[in-house]
Amino acid sequence: MIEFFVESTPQPQPRARSRKGGGGVYNPSGPVDTFKMMVRLKAGQVFAGRRPIVGPVACSLVFLMPRTQGQMWKRKPMPRIPHAKKPDRDNLDKAVLDALKGIAWVDDAQVCDGRITKWTAAGNEPAGVEIYIQSIGERSGN
Repeated sequence: MIEFFVESTPQPQPRARSRKGGGGVYNPSGPVDTFKMMVRLKAGQVFAGRRPIVGPVACSLVFLMPRTQGQMWKRKPMPRIPHAKKPDRDNLDKAVLDALKGIAWVDDAQVCDGRITKWTAAGNEPAGVEIYIQSIGERSGN
Protein backbone atom coordinates (compact mmCIF):
# COMPACT_ATOMS: atom_id res chain seq x y z
CA MET A 1 0.00 0.00 0.00
CA ILE A 2 1.27 3.43 -0.95
CA GLU A 3 -0.13 6.33 1.08
CA PHE A 4 0.47 10.06 0.76
CA PHE A 5 -1.19 13.42 1.41
CA VAL A 6 -1.42 16.32 -1.04
CA GLU A 7 -1.94 19.66 0.67
CA SER A 8 -4.02 21.68 -1.77
CA THR A 9 -7.70 22.64 -1.82
CA PRO A 10 -9.44 19.84 -3.76
CA GLN A 11 -10.88 20.93 -7.10
CA PRO A 12 -13.36 19.03 -9.31
CA GLN A 13 -12.63 18.06 -12.91
CA PRO A 14 -15.01 20.16 -15.03
CA ARG A 15 -17.05 18.51 -17.77
CA ALA A 16 -15.54 18.54 -21.25
CA ARG A 17 -16.97 21.28 -23.49
CA SER A 18 -17.53 21.25 -27.22
CA ARG A 19 -16.31 24.04 -29.43
CA LYS A 20 -18.84 26.00 -31.46
CA GLY A 21 -18.92 25.16 -35.13
CA GLY A 22 -17.79 21.53 -34.66
CA GLY A 23 -14.25 22.39 -33.55
CA GLY A 24 -13.96 19.33 -31.29
CA VAL A 25 -13.98 18.87 -27.53
CA TYR A 26 -11.74 20.49 -24.90
CA ASN A 27 -11.31 20.45 -21.12
CA PRO A 28 -11.75 23.88 -19.53
CA SER A 29 -8.76 25.11 -17.54
CA GLY A 30 -8.88 26.80 -14.16
CA PRO A 31 -8.22 25.96 -10.50
CA VAL A 32 -8.29 22.23 -11.27
CA ASP A 33 -5.02 22.61 -13.21
CA THR A 34 -3.18 23.84 -10.10
CA PHE A 35 -4.71 21.08 -7.98
CA LYS A 36 -3.72 18.39 -10.50
CA MET A 37 -0.20 19.83 -10.72
CA MET A 38 0.13 19.55 -6.92
CA VAL A 39 -1.07 15.92 -7.05
CA ARG A 40 1.44 15.10 -9.83
CA LEU A 41 4.26 16.84 -7.97
CA LYS A 42 3.68 14.90 -4.74
CA ALA A 43 3.09 11.61 -6.60
CA GLY A 44 6.32 12.16 -8.53
CA GLN A 45 8.20 12.35 -5.22
CA VAL A 46 6.44 9.28 -3.80
CA PHE A 47 6.89 7.21 -6.97
CA ALA A 48 10.46 8.38 -7.70
CA GLY A 49 12.47 5.43 -9.01
CA ARG A 50 9.36 3.30 -9.57
CA ARG A 51 7.51 2.47 -12.71
CA PRO A 52 3.76 3.01 -12.95
CA ILE A 53 1.66 0.07 -11.77
CA VAL A 54 0.59 -2.31 -14.53
CA GLY A 55 -2.69 -4.15 -14.02
CA PRO A 56 -5.66 -3.58 -11.73
CA VAL A 57 -5.39 -0.93 -9.02
CA ALA A 58 -7.36 0.03 -5.91
CA CYS A 59 -7.30 3.74 -5.11
CA SER A 60 -9.12 5.23 -2.12
CA LEU A 61 -9.35 8.98 -1.66
CA VAL A 62 -10.23 11.07 1.39
CA PHE A 63 -10.92 14.66 0.40
CA LEU A 64 -10.52 17.29 3.13
CA MET A 65 -12.32 20.48 2.21
CA PRO A 66 -11.36 23.75 3.95
CA ARG A 67 -13.38 24.97 6.93
CA THR A 68 -15.43 28.10 6.44
CA GLN A 69 -15.17 31.04 8.86
CA GLY A 70 -18.50 29.98 10.34
CA GLN A 71 -17.00 26.57 11.21
CA MET A 72 -14.05 28.01 13.16
CA TRP A 73 -14.28 28.10 16.94
CA LYS A 74 -11.84 29.08 19.64
CA ARG A 75 -13.17 27.01 22.54
CA LYS A 76 -15.10 24.14 20.94
CA PRO A 77 -13.54 21.05 19.36
CA MET A 78 -13.36 21.12 15.57
CA PRO A 79 -13.40 17.48 14.39
CA ARG A 80 -13.82 16.40 10.77
CA ILE A 81 -17.42 16.70 9.64
CA PRO A 82 -19.09 15.16 6.56
CA HIS A 83 -18.98 17.49 3.55
CA ALA A 84 -22.41 16.96 1.96
CA LYS A 85 -22.35 19.74 -0.64
CA LYS A 86 -20.59 20.73 -3.86
CA PRO A 87 -18.23 19.76 -5.36
CA ASP A 88 -19.46 16.28 -6.24
CA ARG A 89 -17.11 13.52 -5.11
CA ASP A 90 -17.02 11.81 -8.51
CA ASN A 91 -15.68 14.98 -10.15
CA LEU A 92 -13.03 15.30 -7.41
CA ASP A 93 -12.10 11.64 -8.05
CA LYS A 94 -11.75 12.25 -11.81
CA ALA A 95 -9.26 15.05 -11.24
CA VAL A 96 -7.00 12.91 -9.00
CA LEU A 97 -7.17 9.75 -11.13
CA ASP A 98 -6.35 11.77 -14.24
CA ALA A 99 -3.44 13.52 -12.51
CA LEU A 100 -1.89 10.18 -11.45
CA LYS A 101 -1.93 8.75 -14.99
CA GLY A 102 1.59 7.85 -16.07
CA ILE A 103 2.98 8.26 -12.54
CA ALA A 104 1.11 5.83 -10.27
CA TRP A 105 -0.46 3.75 -13.05
CA VAL A 106 -0.31 3.54 -16.82
CA ASP A 107 -3.95 4.60 -17.33
CA ASP A 108 -6.72 5.55 -14.91
CA ALA A 109 -8.94 2.87 -16.49
CA GLN A 110 -6.90 0.40 -14.38
CA VAL A 111 -8.51 1.72 -11.19
CA CYS A 112 -11.28 -0.78 -10.47
CA ASP A 113 -11.70 -0.52 -6.70
CA GLY A 114 -11.63 2.13 -4.01
CA ARG A 115 -13.59 4.38 -1.75
CA ILE A 116 -14.16 8.13 -2.05
CA THR A 117 -15.08 10.24 0.98
CA LYS A 118 -15.45 14.00 1.48
CA TRP A 119 -14.94 15.73 4.81
CA THR A 120 -14.59 19.24 6.07
CA ALA A 121 -11.10 19.25 7.59
CA ALA A 122 -10.67 19.23 11.36
CA GLY A 123 -9.57 22.52 12.90
CA ASN A 124 -5.91 21.47 12.96
CA GLU A 125 -5.82 19.94 9.44
CA PRO A 126 -4.99 21.54 6.12
CA ALA A 127 -7.25 21.06 3.11
CA GLY A 128 -6.10 18.38 0.70
CA VAL A 129 -6.49 14.76 -0.30
CA GLU A 130 -5.27 11.56 1.34
CA ILE A 131 -4.40 9.04 -1.37
CA TYR A 132 -4.17 5.28 -0.79
CA ILE A 133 -2.99 3.13 -3.73
CA GLN A 134 -2.63 -0.62 -3.92
CA SER A 135 -1.90 -2.96 -6.80
CA ILE A 136 -4.50 -5.72 -7.10
CA GLY A 137 -2.91 -8.90 -8.37
CA GLU A 138 0.63 -9.91 -9.04
CA ARG A 139 1.84 -7.63 -11.84
CA SER A 140 3.28 -4.26 -10.93
CA GLY A 141 6.02 -2.12 -12.37
CA ASN A 142 7.75 -1.73 -8.98
